[in-house]
Amino acid sequence: MNGTEVLRRSFDFGGRAGGLLEAGIDLPARTGELRAWVFSADGVVRAYAATRLDLAEGDARPVVLGLDRAQKLSVGLE
Repeated sequence: MNGTEVLRRSFDFGGRAGGLLEAGIDLPARTGELRAWVFSADGVVRAYAATRLDLAEGDARPVVLGLDRAQKLSVGLE
């Protein structure tokens, strides 16, 4: 978020081509850009996505990353 790493996680879609990952993280109340990168261990998947956020105080919602079959990454709040 705005150049600060707020989450790093290893995960496995269980052999599927893509899927959803939800993560509960605390983000500061402010306007900013949330950027996400996904890299597979074998280097086949390398995806990036970004979204602008305007978070109010106490606006705690899970971050959701989605990777579709075409390896397009989406990032947003639930």
